[in-house]
Amino acid sequence: MAGRHIFVLRPDPERIDPYFLAGILRGSRNLRHYTSMSTSYRVDVRRAEVPLLPIEEQRACGEAFRRLEAFQSALRRTAELGEEMTRVVTGGLADGGLRPARSGG
Repeated sequence: MAGRHIFVLRPDPERIDPYFLAGILRGSRNLRHYTSMSTSYRVDVRRAEVPLLPIEEQRACGEAFRRLEAFQSALRRTAELGEEMTRVVTGGLADGGLRPARSGG
């Protein structure tokens, strides 16, 4: 255990794909299974269920999980940039530095 409620998992890459393991642990089935709700959100990875698949299947699933994580990160970054742009444009309109385009020519 790395700290209070922090676990370090070091899977043997010849036996289990690390991206596969991470994806399975983040999956809704395991979240329902090993999450306890009280006054705080806690996860007990020792209760997680990880399917035993051949390593090649794990690697294929792991790559899909990795790509989904990258996609989710890109979506978060896009949302952050959109919020920043909205703040800048709102500020520009409010202080008179920007004017809306006239419609109807």
